[in-house]
Amino acid sequence: MIAASLITEFGIALKKCRHCKVYLPTDYKVQEDTILQPDIIILCKTPGTKFIDFAPSLVAEILSPSTALRDRNTKYEIYQQQGIKYYLIVDINTNSIEIYELKNGQYQITLANADGSFDFSFEEECRVNVPLNEVWKE
Repeated sequence: MIAASLITEFGIALKKCRHCKVYLPTDYKVQEDTILQPDIIILCKTPGTKFIDFAPSLVAEILSPSTALRDRNTKYEIYQQQGIKYYLIVDINTNSIEIYELKNGQYQITLANADGSFDFSFEEECRVNVPLNEVWKE
């Protein structure tokens, strides 16, 4: 349910962007021996293959007991090294979304606005405000 809500909020916000789209879990080939499948991906160019072989603009991982350690450590490091601008960690136990933004090659945690929204800048012409607080509403 949370993934669907997050996809919906990003989808609505990105309607004005010509190139950026939300994708469901899709294989992201980092290297020949490293393939990840983020829960949500935002791409600002169309993949030319059945998998993604370039850094997405945003990835989101929804924590579960079996994936939390990997999402917070291994994937965090890989996404940072790959230059993915935004990494969202969604914790359904605390109803929180950690927003990591790549600045000078390092992720820095960034807080949502006071109203629970966040301003994402994917491309020059694609700046969107996403009401992340809506994700938790039923």
